[in-house]
Parts: sequence; structure tokens; C-alpha cells
Amino acid sequence: MRRCRMAKVDEEQPQSLNEVQTCPPWLTHSYIHVVNRHRAGTLPHALLFSGQAELGKRWFAQSLVRTLACRTVLADNALAACGTCESCAQLSVGSSTEFRYLQPAGKSHTIRIDPVRELVEWLQLAASAGRYRIALITGADTMNRAAANALLKTLEEPAARSVCVLVADNPAQLPPTVISRCQQIPLSVESREDALGWLSQQLPEGDDAAAALDTARGAPLRAVREANPDWRNQQSVIDAAWWNLLMHKRSVGAIVESLKDVPLSLCLARFMALSASAIAHRQGAGAYSTANDLSEEQLAAVHRLNSVQWFTIRDDLLRLYRIDSASFKTQTVLEGFLADTRIKING
Repeated sequence: MRRCRMAKVDEEQPQSLNEVQTCPPWLTHSYIHVVNRHRAGTLPHALLFSGQAELGKRWFAQSLVRTLACRTVLADNALAACGTCESCAQLSVGSSTEFRYLQPAGKSHTIRIDPVRELVEWLQLAASAGRYRIALITGADTMNRAAANALLKTLEEPAARSVCVLVADNPAQLPPTVISRCQQIPLSVESREDALGWLSQQLPEGDDAAAALDTARGAPLRAVREANPDWRNQQSVIDAAWWNLLMHKRSVGAIVESLKDVPLSLCLARFMALSASAIAHRQGAGAYSTANDLSEEQLAAVHRLNSVQWFTIRDDLLRLYRIDSASFKTQTVLEGFLADTRIKING
């Protein structure tokens, strides 16, 4: 697989700042807009970047952090961090006193109140002359209510020269009070041509970049992830479990056992996609559904349930996906869901 400098894609952990030099090429217009606000001295104290998952928002935000922290950007009238000044060097090794990074953590993959409180206290400290104190919060929409309320204090009464950068897939999950105190900047692919140019350097030889981007619903980083052989193998395992459930090919216990090495969140996400496909097919939107590729036996299994039952299954999956999963035992969760679904199928 050919790789360029920015090819690393990791759903769970953010890229190190020393790997982030320039913004995603398909988000250049939005990036220039924010940097120009920085140059003009009109940068808001809080920015909220939103957009679909795996668009490159975290990459975008980390690039921006480097630019805001760089000691030469303004003097050189540059758009990107120099990568060599003292500030850039400190960011690269994680020793900057002007930057803090907060991200979802733990099995629940959420942001809790204690780290937010510590961040708020740090943001209240005085910034160095002519510098910013910069906080980056990725996965901001995973903050629980208490954490969001703790952050609200610094958004309402920001310290001088402090900048809080929030990144969220689903900003609607943030409290309205938090959203209203941020400058919202929705992100989307601004140049399909630039996205395809980058993507063609990431995919295996012979893969169609345009087809991969379309399959990934326009998210370039998702397209790279979905080209990974390990990811494809996991999807095959999950799909086999799904159809074994619907077509009574194996027992619930055997299906759960087949999924023991697959992350629960990945199982639930894929099951939601498959149930959404079934709903689309049942409602006559087959042209937009993967149900077009199903065998007669699989289609018969889909038709054992009506649209209401399929919506119920998808709601069950969505509820499980949203629940704080720190105490989840994967086998128990899956076994319960699969058993309930089989009951629905049996009528």
C-alpha cells in the first residue's frame, strides 16, 4: 500500500502533533479562513468544528493548533507552522506549556468531568506575552453533562489569550449553552478533486479512489480505513453473524462466540448499518440499499420483519451504542440483543 506523510488513520487515538503539519487538502478554504482570523487578531476564544466522522476534523484542528502556537507564522505571513521554532519543537515532543489536549478515554470512550475541571483551571492561568494558551478537545460531543457544564465556566468567562478548540461529529449532543458560546464552523469536503488526489496515494494499487470515497459516504479517512484488510475481515465476520442470526443458521451462543475478537462498538455500528439497509429496502428505497446485493434467502429473512420491527431493532442498537459501556461485558450485551432479535424474528 502506498503511503504519504498523512496516511496514518486511527479511530481510537489521535495523531501525535509532530505528524500534523498541514491541514487536509480538501479543507483548505476553511483552514485559511480561521488562520486569517488569527492574523487579524479576531480569533474567537472558542471554536467548534463539526462534520461527519472521519472527515479529517481532528487532523484539521491539530494543524490549526500548530499554526496558532508557532512563533513565526505571523512574522512570515505563512499559512502553516514552521515546524522548527521552539514552540513547534515543544509540541512535537509533548512538552509545550501553552497547550493541553483532551480526548475521549476509557472503555466508555467518553470525556468525564475531572479532566475537564483540570483543563479549565489551566486555561485560567495567564498566557505568555503575545502567546495563546490553547486547549484542544476532540470528541467533544462525548462529554457527559457534568463535564460539559464544567467547561461552560471557561466559555462564559474566558481568560485573556485563551483559545478552546472543540471537535465534534454530532454537535447537537452538546448542551445548547456550550454551542452558543462557540464560533461554529461546519466542515465538509470542499474539493472532491483534492480529496481524490490524496486518497489515491493511500489506497492499494488498483483501487478506485472515486468508488472508495463514494462507498465511504464522502469521508476520506473512512475510505482509507475501509481499504484495510483487517477491517474488511472484521466486517465479513460481523456480516456472517448477522445473517446467521436472521436465517437461523447458528445458535445465539455460537454467533456470540464468533464475534469474541471483534470490538463491541464495531459490531453495533455494523448491525445498525445493516438494519438501516433493511429498513430502506422494506420502505421501497432499494436503490439506495445494500439489500440489492442480497440472495433470495437473505431477502426472505429481511421480509420476515416489517418496517416497525426493523425500526425497533435499530432503536435497540442505537440505545446500546450510546450507553456508557465501561461496565459492558461484550458477550452479555451481544447475547441479550441477539436473543431478543431472534424472538422478534420468530414472532
